[in-house]
Amino acid sequence: MKADSVDLTEAEEKLESQDALAPTGIPELLTSVVQWAVELMRADGGLIQLWDPDRAVLVQAISCGICKAFDGATLRRGEGLGGKILQSGEPMIIRDYGSWEGRSASYEPIMPFAGSLGVPLRWQGQVIGVLTIDADSRRRAFSQDDVLHHTLFAELASLAIKNAQLYEALQDRSQELQRTLEQEVAQRTQELAHRALQMETSAKVSREVTAILDIDRLLSRVVELICQAFDYYSVQIFLADAETDRLVLRAASGEVGWQLLRRGLSLPIDGRSLNSTAVRRNEALLVNDVSKEPRFWTTDSLPHTRSELVIPLRVGQQIIGTLDVQMNRGNAFREDDLLVYQSLGDQIAIAMENARLYDRSRELAIVEERSRLARELHDSVTQSLFSVHCQAGAVASYLDRDLDRSRQELEELRHTAHEALQGMRAMIFDLRPVSLKEAGLAAALRDQVEQQRRTGGPELLFEGSGDCSLPLRVEEHLFHIAQEALRNAIKHARAERITVSLTVEPECVELCVTDDGRGFDPQSLATNDRRSFGLIGLRERVKLLEGSLDMTSKPGEGTQVRVRVPILAEEKT
Repeated sequence: MKADSVDLTEAEEKLESQDALAPTGIPELLTSVVQWAVELMRADGGLIQLWDPDRAVLVQAISCGICKAFDGATLRRGEGLGGKILQSGEPMIIRDYGSWEGRSASYEPIMPFAGSLGVPLRWQGQVIGVLTIDADSRRRAFSQDDVLHHTLFAELASLAIKNAQLYEALQDRSQELQRTLEQEVAQRTQELAHRALQMETSAKVSREVTAILDIDRLLSRVVELICQAFDYYSVQIFLADAETDRLVLRAASGEVGWQLLRRGLSLPIDGRSLNSTAVRRNEALLVNDVSKEPRFWTTDSLPHTRSELVIPLRVGQQIIGTLDVQMNRGNAFREDDLLVYQSLGDQIAIAMENARLYDRSRELAIVEERSRLARELHDSVTQSLFSVHCQAGAVASYLDRDLDRSRQELEELRHTAHEALQGMRAMIFDLRPVSLKEAGLAAALRDQVEQQRRTGGPELLFEGSGDCSLPLRVEEHLFHIAQEALRNAIKHARAERITVSLTVEPECVELCVTDDGRGFDPQSLATNDRRSFGLIGLRERVKLLEGSLDMTSKPGEGTQVRVRVPILAEEKT
């Protein structure tokens, strides 16, 4: 071995003692490689030049020793020692760089009589850079044996570069995957939050609309709840009109909705609109880009609609209308929204049917009340008036020939007329008790009890406690509840005593009608008892007051009807 050559075993041991493949940053790793090469090759300086494909130049990226002064210098392909090695892909030895004809102006002689050894950095057959060391040729001349040793460092540098690049690429990919995962988690969380909001809104609609028995108010509240929960551009409800064969707008959100309602907006069921199509096909329609949908019905009042979802409202197999939801951005709805909104539409339809049945029950209650008044007029007042007519004829016939008999008939006539007058007053009082508005509920109930007293009838009592003025609507409903319960007790209970009690507390008012009569099975009322119509009226009035109705009765043990109604703070006077 030559004196100026390097022991290969010593170099390998030196390199193996270092963690050259550690995934650290490229500059630190390559600096270590250059320093090892300079030290083990007994050189005075060294550098690594890396190829920059974007700029198409060879850039001095790493250096140590006498080469440190040229950091950042660049060479074109074929220029200088590095450029020629890059071009040829072969190692080169320069005995005296200062006198070499191929030298670059970027690298003036590092020292007098400087010699250089450069080898290419390769990766998968491509030259990616150059590793060069420099030394004073008077002290250290490079030979072909040194090329073999120096190639070891070049291979290590190439491997280190690619290892670090792959590590950085892996880190970038890991960060990208993490960002993607975070975005997916955020998107999924948002979707779950949206679905939870849909469920919450559906439950809220279900809770609120079941207590609303006016259809227009019900639909307005539904539109308001949906629009507030999801900030939709427009929410509308159309109802089918069988007479005109059109869909009539009955509720809509916002000021624009009021304008459309005032205009009396309606759509022909046999038309081309999405609402009409949904009714004819009995299926939901979802359009996430209305600009591409020829059935989209445009209006100047809603110029920014971009997506639309139309749900048919169904009661059984009958289509009664549509729920129309619009957004001012595209792709606002997903396929799984259809199931949620169809369920919501079904709840709306059921609430509307309940409201319709309530209106029908009120009509039946009115008819029953009219029938009752007609029966009472026939049974009491009409018969009394007929008796008055007959007795007046009898008085006329006895007046000339039997004065005592005439006086007796006149007395009976006066009594009959008084009974008819009392009966007429009682019916007038039933319709609208004057004392209710003037003296309050307790006084009206006391008067009602007095009006219902009859000779030979049950003992009627009234008990009242508490002092709190109630709204007139509450007092009217409670009065008619007591009136109906008292009337039922008198007619059906065969009681000896009937008590009407009113208790007014700070938070609620309680009305009880209790009798000691024959009692009954409450379940029988649901089948054939004529009092069912009266009880329907009781339940409806209690529901309007948001109160509770408890009816306790057993055969032979009497009956108690108890009604409790909350008193709202804003209703107290």
